Amino acid sequence: MKKLFFNLLVFGSVVMMFGACNKQAENTEEVVQIKDSIVSGVSSQKDHIKIAYMDIARFTVEYKPAVRAMEDLRVEQAKIEREFEARQKSLEAEAAKFQEKVKNEAFLSQASAESQYNDLQRKSQQIQQDYAKKVQEFSLKTQKLEQQYGDTLQNYLKEYNADGKYEMILDRAVILTAVEGYDITDEVIGNLNRRSEKQ
Repeated sequence: MKKLFFNLLVFGSVVMMFGACNKQAENTEEVVQIKDSIVSGVSSQKDHIKIAYMDIARFTVEYKPAVRAMEDLRVEQAKIEREFEARQKSLEAEAAKFQEKVKNEAFLSQASAESQYNDLQRKSQQIQQDYAKKVQEFSLKTQKLEQQYGDTLQNYLKEYNADGKYEMILDRAVILTAVEGYDITDEVIGNLNRRSEKQ
C-alpha cells in the first residue's frame, strides 16, 4: 500500500512538472507560431520545400532520340540472333553428317574420325565464344546509350532549374502520392523532343 501511494505521488509530481514546463513554453513566441501552424494545417511559406518530379520510365519511351536508338539496337540484336542461329544450324547439320558416317563406318581410319570430331568441337566452342563476345559488346553499347540519355536528361534538368525554382526534382518511381502540378514530365520531354528535332 505504501509502495502504491509512493508511486502515485511520484507520478503526480512528474505530471505537475510537465504541466509547469508546458505553461512556460506556451508563453514563448516560437511555440505559439508552431502551435498556430499545426492548428491551421499549413506551415509558413519559408518552410515549404519546392519539389517537382518526373516520370523517368516515360522519358525512356517518349524521348525520340532514345526511342530511335533503342529501335536500332533491337534491329541489331535480331540480326545477331539470326546470324548465330544460322551458324548453329549449320554446325548441327555437320554433326548429323558426322554421326551418319560413324554409324555407316564411312571413315577410313579412327584418326580421321577423331580429327573431324575435334573440328566440330572447335567450331562449337568458336560459335559460343563469338556469341558471348557479341552479347557483351551489345550490352556495353546499351549501357553507353542509357548513360548518354541519362546525362542528356541530367544536363537539361540543370538548365531547366537554373533559376532555382525547385530545390529537388525526383523520379516518379519513388513518389507514392503528390499534389497535382508537381509533375514536370510532359514539359521536360516536350522541350527535349523539340530541341532534338532542331538539331
